Amino acid sequence: MIQGRLSGRLGASPTTIGEYVRRAKAAGLGYPLPDGLDDSALELRLFPPVVPSDVVRTEPNWVWAHREMRKKSVTLELLWQEYKAIVWRSITVERLTCVSYPTFLSFDAPLSLFSCRIFSI
Repeated sequence: MIQGRLSGRLGASPTTIGEYVRRAKAAGLGYPLPDGLDDSALELRLFPPVVPSDVVRTEPNWVWAHREMRKKSVTLELLWQEYKAIVWRSITVERLTCVSYPTFLSFDAPLSLFSCRIFSI
């Protein structure tokens, strides 16, 4: 397959090559590239800016999540999977594990300010 040959020549994984090919097709690009397309314009076509979503995503109840995390074999990934099954338009697992939960852990509010379930909507 061509992705495997390109992978060896460019020193990138076949998956990475496949992702760039997918992005090029989505941008309507082929070979040879159009005349006058410089590196900046190519990058913008391959990686268009992300449009911010106006969807409001429900944050989990962090007090309940923190209590659950104390249990053996419970991880943020597992809690996120349960949360996502209930809340269709949930936050991403990356936001949950890298931003939201660590922010909660640094928060000094009394526990009584929070409701009793992570999945409250």
